Amino acid sequence: MSRAILEELLDVIEDPRVAKYTSEQDVTIFLNTLGDAVRMVHVKSRFKAVKEDPDDDIIVRVAYDAKADYVVSGDKHLLALKEFKGIRILTVD
Repeated sequence: MSRAILEELLDVIEDPRVAKYTSEQDVTIFLNTLGDAVRMVHVKSRFKAVKEDPDDDIIVRVAYDAKADYVVSGDKHLLALKEFKGIRILTVD
C-alpha cells in the first residue's frame, strides 16, 4: 500500500455514489482491517508502465518497490500487461 493508493481509496469511499452503500462503522472496520493487513511502501520508482492509463502506474510502482511477486486486479489495463519486471499481474476470475 502507498500513500497515493490510500488517498485514492479514501476518495472512492467518500464518493456519494459509494458512500450510500456503506455506514461509517463499516468503513471504520474496513480501514482498521486493511491497516492490519498491509505494509506501507515509500514509492521511489518513477517508471511508466501502463500507457493506456498512466494513473495505474502507481499500482505497478508500489508492487515493484515492495518486491511483490503478484498484483491481483480487475483493471483491464493492468491485466493487459500480464507481467512487469518479474511481477505477475492476475485476476481472481
